[in-house]
Amino acid sequence: MSAHLAGKPHALTTCYALRHISEGDEIKILSSGFLTNKKRTPAGTLDQVVNVQVKPGKVSGSLNISWDVVSNAYSYEIRYTSNPKTDAPVHTSIISTKSKAIIENLTPGQTYIVQVAAVGADPKRVWSVEVISCYVS
Repeated sequence: MSAHLAGKPHALTTCYALRHISEGDEIKILSSGFLTNKKRTPAGTLDQVVNVQVKPGKVSGSLNISWDVVSNAYSYEIRYTSNPKTDAPVHTSIISTKSKAIIENLTPGQTYIVQVAAVGADPKRVWSVEVISCYVS
């Protein structure tokens, strides 16, 4: 297998050759002079989402939700239920890949309880404090 493509070293072939020649020995790899990636470490349980803001939406029956970004989050789960909360509340959830979302098709005149959690590799969710919305218009 050639380590060159169009006269230039091919990164994947060079990487493979370095791993093969070094037999995975970290000292040999580090002393090769090649740049190395830092070791990947799992992010673990993500931080609690903070600064959740709930505002009336532009469309009747909607709420605009926003929050601060959480490092290492792939997406965010937003759950909500009507207020007042019952002993066994039924939550509806939506997913957002941004630090904002719009909840639609809500009952005008109703208030809602909203929470947000960051989603990452760890399946555990650390939910934000509950935020009670203003009346949905």
